[in-house]
Amino acid sequence: MEDPIPLGKTDIRISPVGLGTWQWGDRAMWIYGTTHTDGDIHEAFRKSLEGGIDFFDTAEVYGKGRSEVLLGECLREMAPAGSGVPVVVATKFAPLPLRLGRGALVQALRASLARLGLARVDLYQIHSPSSVVPVSVKQKTLADALATGTKRT
Repeated sequence: MEDPIPLGKTDIRISPVGLGTWQWGDRAMWIYGTTHTDGDIHEAFRKSLEGGIDFFDTAEVYGKGRSEVLLGECLREMAPAGSGVPVVVATKFAPLPLRLGRGALVQALRASLARLGLARVDLYQIHSPSSVVPVSVKQKTLADALATGTKRT
C-alpha cells in the first residue's frame, strides 16, 4: 500500500484506498444474507487490514444501521482500542424528512456511535445533503456534533 495521505485538511492520515461498507447488512440493494454473510464481512475486514486499508466508510442508512453494527463488531474483534491497529471510521447522517432540525443530527450521531461501539468517529458527514436546509444551518449543526465530544482526541 502507498504511504498514508491526509484526510482532507486534518492531521488524520489514511490509506489512499478506503473500504465502503454499503453492502454490509443491506438486504434491499445488495441482497445481504444471500450473496454474503457476517463471516464474509469479517473476512473482508481482516483482509483489508492485512492489505493496508485503514479507512472504513459507513452510514446509518446502510442496511438500516446493520452496516455500522457489523463494522463495530469487526473493530472490536480485529482492531480493538489499544491494539495498535489504526483504523479511521467515517459515517453519515441522512437528513430524511422530519429530520432537518439541529437536534436530529446529534441524536443520529449518538445512535451511530452506539451501533459502532465507539466514543467518537473520525469523520461525520451529511449523506445526500438536502438543498432545503441552508448551508449555514448545516454548519451550525455539524459544530453542535463536534461540541458533543465525539471528535478525535
